[in-house]
Amino acid sequence: MAKQKVYFCLDIETADGEETDAAVLAVGGSVVIKPGVVLETFCTSIIPNSVADHSFQQYAPNVPGNPWGATDSARECMSLKTWDQFWSKFPGVLTKLAANALPKRVAWAAIEKWIQGVYDKYDTETTKVVLVADCGDFDLGLINDSFKTFLDRSLSVRYSTSSGKRHSVMDFGDHTPADVWAKLKEMADAVTLHDHMPDHDSSNTALLACYLDMLYDHPTLGGRIDNVGSPQWNAVFGTCTGV
Repeated sequence: MAKQKVYFCLDIETADGEETDAAVLAVGGSVVIKPGVVLETFCTSIIPNSVADHSFQQYAPNVPGNPWGATDSARECMSLKTWDQFWSKFPGVLTKLAANALPKRVAWAAIEKWIQGVYDKYDTETTKVVLVADCGDFDLGLINDSFKTFLDRSLSVRYSTSSGKRHSVMDFGDHTPADVWAKLKEMADAVTLHDHMPDHDSSNTALLACYLDMLYDHPTLGGRIDNVGSPQWNAVFGTCTGV
Protein backbone atom coordinates (compact mmCIF):
# COMPACT_ATOMS: atom_id res chain seq x y z
CA MET A 1 0.00 0.00 0.00
CA ALA A 2 1.36 3.40 -0.99
CA LYS A 3 2.30 5.73 1.81
CA GLN A 4 0.37 8.96 2.28
CA LYS A 5 2.37 12.00 1.24
CA VAL A 6 3.05 14.73 3.77
CA TYR A 7 3.96 17.99 2.02
CA PHE A 8 6.62 19.84 3.98
CA CYS A 9 7.43 23.33 2.71
CA LEU A 10 10.13 25.75 3.87
CA ASP A 11 10.27 29.43 3.00
CA ILE A 12 12.67 32.26 3.86
CA GLU A 13 12.44 36.03 3.84
CA THR A 14 15.55 38.14 3.39
CA ALA A 15 16.62 41.75 3.69
CA ASP A 16 17.93 41.59 0.15
CA GLY A 17 18.02 39.25 -2.82
CA GLU A 18 21.63 38.30 -2.22
CA GLU A 19 22.34 34.62 -1.65
CA THR A 20 23.96 35.07 1.74
CA ASP A 21 23.01 33.94 5.22
CA ALA A 22 23.73 37.44 6.53
CA ALA A 23 20.51 38.79 5.05
CA VAL A 24 18.03 36.14 6.26
CA LEU A 25 15.22 37.72 8.28
CA ALA A 26 13.01 34.70 8.93
CA VAL A 27 12.39 31.04 8.14
CA GLY A 28 8.94 29.50 8.12
CA GLY A 29 7.53 26.08 7.43
CA SER A 30 4.25 24.27 6.97
CA VAL A 31 3.08 20.66 6.89
CA VAL A 32 0.09 19.75 4.69
CA ILE A 33 -1.71 16.50 3.81
CA LYS A 34 -4.44 15.69 1.29
CA PRO A 35 -7.04 17.03 0.71
CA GLY A 36 -5.25 20.24 1.64
CA VAL A 37 -5.21 20.14 5.44
CA VAL A 38 -2.57 22.24 7.21
CA LEU A 39 -1.29 20.15 10.11
CA GLU A 40 1.22 22.57 11.60
CA THR A 41 3.26 25.68 10.89
CA PHE A 42 6.43 27.26 12.22
CA CYS A 43 8.10 30.66 12.01
CA THR A 44 11.36 31.94 13.51
CA SER A 45 12.70 35.40 12.81
CA ILE A 46 16.37 36.22 13.04
CA ILE A 47 18.30 39.30 14.07
CA PRO A 48 20.27 39.98 10.88
CA ASN A 49 23.84 41.19 10.58
CA SER A 50 24.66 44.86 10.81
CA VAL A 51 26.44 46.55 7.95
CA ALA A 52 29.76 46.08 9.74
CA ASP A 53 29.39 42.30 9.74
CA HIS A 54 29.39 41.69 6.00
CA SER A 55 30.66 43.05 2.72
CA PHE A 56 27.50 44.37 1.06
CA GLN A 57 28.26 47.73 -0.54
CA GLN A 58 24.76 49.07 -1.26
CA TYR A 59 23.19 48.87 2.20
CA ALA A 60 22.06 52.07 3.83
CA PRO A 61 22.40 52.61 7.59
CA ASN A 62 19.13 54.53 7.81
CA VAL A 63 16.15 53.17 5.90
CA PRO A 64 13.13 55.42 6.61
CA GLY A 65 10.17 53.65 8.15
CA ASN A 66 11.91 50.35 8.88
CA PRO A 67 10.61 49.28 12.31
CA TRP A 68 13.56 47.03 13.18
CA GLY A 69 15.56 49.79 14.85
CA ALA A 70 18.97 51.27 14.23
CA THR A 71 21.42 48.89 15.88
CA ASP A 72 22.42 45.43 14.59
CA SER A 73 19.18 45.28 12.68
CA ALA A 74 17.55 44.95 9.30
CA ARG A 75 17.74 48.71 8.94
CA GLU A 76 21.52 48.42 8.69
CA CYS A 77 21.57 45.50 6.26
CA MET A 78 18.81 46.49 3.89
CA SER A 79 19.48 48.46 0.74
CA LEU A 80 17.34 51.44 -0.11
CA LYS A 81 16.49 49.68 -3.37
CA THR A 82 15.15 46.65 -1.51
CA TRP A 83 13.18 48.85 0.86
CA ASP A 84 11.70 50.99 -1.92
CA GLN A 85 10.82 48.13 -4.26
CA PHE A 86 9.68 45.52 -1.77
CA TRP A 87 9.64 45.84 2.00
CA SER A 88 8.15 49.35 2.10
CA LYS A 89 4.96 47.68 0.84
CA PHE A 90 4.88 45.23 3.78
CA PRO A 91 5.88 47.19 6.91
CA GLY A 92 3.43 45.21 9.03
CA VAL A 93 5.24 41.98 8.22
CA LEU A 94 8.57 43.46 9.32
CA THR A 95 6.96 44.63 12.56
CA LYS A 96 5.68 41.12 13.30
CA LEU A 97 9.02 39.52 12.48
CA ALA A 98 10.95 42.07 14.54
CA ALA A 99 8.85 41.44 17.64
CA ASN A 100 10.20 37.92 18.12
CA ALA A 101 13.60 38.01 16.40
CA LEU A 102 16.24 35.76 17.96
CA PRO A 103 20.05 35.80 17.83
CA LYS A 104 21.36 33.83 14.88
CA ARG A 105 22.65 30.71 16.63
CA VAL A 106 19.56 30.46 18.82
CA ALA A 107 17.27 30.94 15.83
CA TRP A 108 19.02 28.44 13.58
CA ALA A 109 19.13 25.84 16.34
CA ALA A 110 15.36 26.22 16.77
CA ILE A 111 14.85 25.95 13.00
CA GLU A 112 16.95 22.78 12.79
CA LYS A 113 15.10 21.25 15.75
CA TRP A 114 11.70 21.87 14.14
CA ILE A 115 12.79 20.50 10.76
CA GLN A 116 14.14 17.31 12.32
CA GLY A 117 10.97 17.05 14.41
CA VAL A 118 8.88 17.08 11.23
CA TYR A 119 10.92 14.21 9.80
CA ASP A 120 10.67 12.27 13.07
CA LYS A 121 6.90 12.76 13.25
CA TYR A 122 5.86 12.18 9.65
CA ASP A 123 8.38 9.72 8.22
CA THR A 124 6.50 6.62 9.35
CA GLU A 125 5.33 3.26 8.05
CA THR A 126 2.20 4.91 6.63
CA THR A 127 3.36 8.43 5.69
CA LYS A 128 6.34 9.92 3.87
CA VAL A 129 7.64 13.47 3.82
CA VAL A 130 7.84 15.28 0.48
CA LEU A 131 9.99 18.42 0.75
CA VAL A 132 8.58 21.37 -1.18
CA ALA A 133 10.01 24.80 -1.96
CA ASP A 134 8.87 27.66 -4.14
CA CYS A 135 12.48 28.66 -4.88
CA GLY A 136 14.33 25.52 -3.88
CA ASP A 137 17.85 26.47 -4.87
CA PHE A 138 17.59 29.84 -3.12
CA ASP A 139 15.61 28.95 0.00
CA LEU A 140 17.01 25.51 0.77
CA GLY A 141 20.51 26.54 -0.27
CA LEU A 142 20.49 29.46 2.16
CA ILE A 143 19.21 27.25 4.96
CA ASN A 144 22.02 24.76 4.32
CA ASP A 145 24.61 27.56 4.27
CA SER A 146 23.25 28.95 7.52
CA PHE A 147 23.42 25.57 9.24
CA LYS A 148 27.10 25.45 8.34
CA THR A 149 27.80 29.06 9.32
CA PHE A 150 25.88 29.34 12.57
CA LEU A 151 25.67 25.74 13.83
CA ASP A 152 29.23 24.83 12.80
CA ARG A 153 28.29 21.72 10.87
CA SER A 154 27.32 20.62 7.40
CA LEU A 155 23.71 19.54 7.72
CA SER A 156 21.46 19.35 4.68
CA VAL A 157 17.87 20.41 5.17
CA ARG A 158 16.95 17.30 3.19
CA TYR A 159 18.58 14.95 5.70
CA SER A 160 16.86 13.26 8.64
CA THR A 161 19.37 12.73 11.44
CA SER A 162 17.27 10.03 13.09
CA SER A 163 16.48 7.87 10.05
CA GLY A 164 19.46 8.74 7.89
CA LYS A 165 17.10 9.33 4.97
CA ARG A 166 17.77 12.06 2.42
CA HIS A 167 14.53 13.53 1.08
CA SER A 168 13.91 14.58 -2.49
CA VAL A 169 12.61 18.03 -3.30
CA MET A 170 9.37 18.50 -5.24
CA ASP A 171 10.12 21.20 -7.81
CA PHE A 172 6.93 21.85 -9.71
CA GLY A 173 6.46 25.47 -10.70
CA ASP A 174 8.49 25.54 -13.93
CA HIS A 175 6.89 22.37 -15.29
CA THR A 176 3.22 23.19 -14.69
CA PRO A 177 1.05 24.62 -17.52
CA ALA A 178 0.14 28.25 -16.88
CA ASP A 179 -3.63 27.69 -16.79
CA VAL A 180 -3.31 24.80 -14.34
CA TRP A 181 -0.96 26.80 -12.13
CA ALA A 182 -3.30 29.81 -12.14
CA LYS A 183 -6.33 27.73 -11.11
CA LEU A 184 -4.54 25.89 -8.32
CA LYS A 185 -2.96 29.13 -7.11
CA GLU A 186 -6.40 30.71 -7.00
CA MET A 187 -7.60 27.82 -4.85
CA ALA A 188 -4.62 28.00 -2.51
CA ASP A 189 -4.94 31.78 -2.17
CA ALA A 190 -8.58 31.35 -1.14
CA VAL A 191 -7.64 29.38 1.96
CA THR A 192 -4.15 30.63 2.88
CA LEU A 193 -2.41 33.97 2.93
CA HIS A 194 0.53 34.84 0.69
CA ASP A 195 1.73 37.95 2.52
CA HIS A 196 5.49 37.33 3.00
CA MET A 197 5.09 35.90 6.46
CA PRO A 198 7.10 32.73 5.82
CA ASP A 199 4.73 30.41 7.69
CA HIS A 200 1.82 31.70 5.59
CA ASP A 201 3.74 31.54 2.31
CA SER A 202 4.97 28.01 3.03
CA SER A 203 1.39 26.86 3.68
CA ASN A 204 0.36 28.39 0.35
CA THR A 205 3.14 26.58 -1.53
CA ALA A 206 2.54 23.27 0.26
CA LEU A 207 -1.14 23.45 -0.68
CA LEU A 208 -0.19 24.09 -4.30
CA ALA A 209 1.98 20.97 -4.30
CA CYS A 210 -0.80 18.94 -2.66
CA TYR A 211 -3.44 20.16 -5.13
CA LEU A 212 -1.12 19.46 -8.05
CA ASP A 213 -0.66 15.84 -7.00
CA MET A 214 -4.39 15.47 -6.46
CA LEU A 215 -5.02 16.75 -10.00
CA TYR A 216 -2.41 14.62 -11.74
CA ASP A 217 -2.99 11.46 -9.71
CA HIS A 218 -6.69 11.27 -10.60
CA PRO A 219 -7.26 8.92 -13.57
CA THR A 220 -9.97 11.09 -15.15
CA LEU A 221 -8.73 14.60 -14.44
CA GLY A 222 -5.23 13.74 -15.60
CA GLY A 223 -3.73 17.13 -14.86
CA ARG A 224 -6.39 19.09 -16.77
CA ILE A 225 -8.66 21.87 -15.53
CA ASP A 226 -11.12 21.88 -18.43
CA ASN A 227 -13.61 19.98 -16.29
CA VAL A 228 -13.77 22.31 -13.29
CA GLY A 229 -17.12 21.84 -11.59
CA SER A 230 -17.72 18.40 -13.07
CA PRO A 231 -18.62 15.44 -10.81
CA GLN A 232 -15.06 14.14 -11.25
CA TRP A 233 -13.58 17.48 -10.24
CA ASN A 234 -15.87 17.83 -7.23
CA ALA A 235 -15.04 14.30 -6.15
CA VAL A 236 -11.39 15.34 -5.87
CA PHE A 237 -11.59 18.96 -4.78
CA GLY A 238 -15.08 19.29 -3.37
CA THR A 239 -13.82 19.40 0.23
CA CYS A 240 -11.29 22.13 -0.57
CA THR A 241 -12.44 25.65 0.27
CA GLY A 242 -11.94 28.06 -2.62
CA VAL A 243 -12.76 25.60 -5.40
